[in-house]
Amino acid sequence: MLIRNILKLALAMLVLILGYNYANQMQWDIGAVDIDKVGENISEAEVGGIVNSYLDQGWIHLDIVGLKNELSSLEWVEDVKISRVFPDKVHIHLVEKIPVARFGKAKLLSLKGAIFSPPDVAAYDNLPTMEVEENDLNYAFQAFLVLREGLKKVESLPQNVSFFRYKVGFGWDIGFVGGLTVRLGRGDFNSLFARFSYYYPAVVKQRNGIVPKSFDMRYSSGAAVS
Repeated sequence: MLIRNILKLALAMLVLILGYNYANQMQWDIGAVDIDKVGENISEAEVGGIVNSYLDQGWIHLDIVGLKNELSSLEWVEDVKISRVFPDKVHIHLVEKIPVARFGKAKLLSLKGAIFSPPDVAAYDNLPTMEVEENDLNYAFQAFLVLREGLKKVESLPQNVSFFRYKVGFGWDIGFVGGLTVRLGRGDFNSLFARFSYYYPAVVKQRNGIVPKSFDMRYSSGAAVS
């Protein structure tokens, strides 16, 4: 009985070894590549060129990490997901960057805070400008997202931002389309913006709907308006 069990175990191991070696040696061609993308700016020609350079690797040995890294390097690509679908299909899902602000003369910022430089950056001149040192960009960008969401929630606030500025030692400034400049000063942006959201509607109402050109919040109480 013991010898029979040993023989069965040996046979099973042999089958596994032969199967593993066979799988490693066979090519198993890729039968189809399914590509879907969210957005309109990702170049299909660039994606196709990269994908085609990997097809000879076959379905089993496809370098998914390498393919993902190359696709991620494309200017408009924000996120990439790649998966094998049995028996011979590869599925690629691409998500496009959503530009929300300009940064410098030839760069944009995506909704996730990624800096990128598309060739048609001039087409996005209507986006607000981020005026901040690159070392402080991540910190300032999180505040910018708070601003975006805060403006959506309070309809009585001006909605179109022209610039968003942060400078160490000076704090936060916001420029709105139409000429209004808001100086929030130094401190936690969330708290400063909450104060502005409280005072601004009251000031405009007091001025019979006339929007001020300058709104200075750098005071312990109230604001200077002109």
